[in-house]
Amino acid sequence: MDQTRQLLLGAPIEVVPERRCHVRPELHHLKRSLVSVAIFCAIIQIVSATWIVESFDSPNAANEIAVTMLETGKYQGGNWQRLKGPEIGNVDSELRYFHLPVEPLLLTMAFRVLPPGFHPYIHVPIAVVLVIAASLVAAVIGGPKLALVTGTWISIQPFIVIHGPVWDDTFLSAALSWLLCAILLSRAKAEVDRSSNDLVPKPPLQPVVSVPYLLWRF
Repeated sequence: MDQTRQLLLGAPIEVVPERRCHVRPELHHLKRSLVSVAIFCAIIQIVSATWIVESFDSPNAANEIAVTMLETGKYQGGNWQRLKGPEIGNVDSELRYFHLPVEPLLLTMAFRVLPPGFHPYIHVPIAVVLVIAASLVAAVIGGPKLALVTGTWISIQPFIVIHGPVWDDTFLSAALSWLLCAILLSRAKAEVDRSSNDLVPKPPLQPVVSVPYLLWRF
């Protein structure tokens, strides 16, 4: 009734964009895709940590520093030859504060809290975060289906399967970097969608119908 009155008066009628009707279903599909990818990736990583990976030691001194912190409370570990080269010879003093602290501190807390049987699975959540973040970036680019395909492909990628459970700070930094990128892109897309929805299209005024509206305005 209100729209008929506005039409007779020649006033513009606000039209709700159809995009609003598809926001919630698309969000539901995205959540389902991300949950599916997370479960699939976690299963792959648990299988890899249980039956494939033989050594979980970090390629750097992260786990050695973590063990030293548990035993002595000091942030030190590693070897001088790897840091300075073999020409430095034998050095008695311990290396200190040469390694970024996030991975050693994470391992220290995990070693202190978790029983030894759970140590092979310390990095499983980190690998899952990495895959989920990359899937979310794919979702921003191409939607839920691309997120599902991307997450599935990354989960079965050989390097991710074999090296994901290893205590490597490279995976930790990559997961955090991709997560930050995914958050920023998601936020930017949300702002673009909100701006697009605020631009409500208005139909042009018909000359005959506009006359009563103009007389009523005067």
